Amino acid sequence: MVVIGGNLGYLPPDQVIPPIEQYAEAITRVLYPAVKDRESYGKTIPTLVLESGRAVVDESGWLIASVVANKRLPDGRTAVVVDAGINLLFTALWYNHEVRPVRPLEGMPEEKILYGPLCMNIDVVRASIKIPPLVVGDLLSFWPVGAYNNTQWLQFITYRPAVVLVRAGGEVNVIRKAEQLEDITRLEQIPEDLLNPFHDCF
Repeated sequence: MVVIGGNLGYLPPDQVIPPIEQYAEAITRVLYPAVKDRESYGKTIPTLVLESGRAVVDESGWLIASVVANKRLPDGRTAVVVDAGINLLFTALWYNHEVRPVRPLEGMPEEKILYGPLCMNIDVVRASIKIPPLVVGDLLSFWPVGAYNNTQWLQFITYRPAVVLVRAGGEVNVIRKAEQLEDITRLEQIPEDLLNPFHDCF
């Protein structure tokens, strides 16, 4: 068996990705001459396995975030803060995710920058987008987020949200509950002598 790593679909979704057949042709054209004589020695030709990762699952996921604040920046743009940052949307560091409001918006589109809630200047989930005015509570969908985000998300400042499965018929199932404080602390243990660090002071 020969296992080839991923990178199928590694490019951002707004860039053209070659079809799977083109990858297969390029790989087998190189590998086959090295293994074609195996059968004459009674050995089988290896099975080629592609770990295609992102190309399979990337477009299957959406992230829904809520607007929590607006602020006018010195350059005239509006900064919009949402409740999901790069702690949940790690691919925002190299993706230009498609961002859509979940309801029709009124007003003229204007340039905005979308920040997450982490209070760090790197927590930018979209550096520039033209969209009508947003108010606190508006919901925005980010797509595609099906690859790498769940496996790299962090319990940093905010809890990790619920994950739901939306079936073809519209049925919705919760497949991972939203985290609570006890989910984070239940594995922690405090040494007995540190339970009351001031016991010698009294």
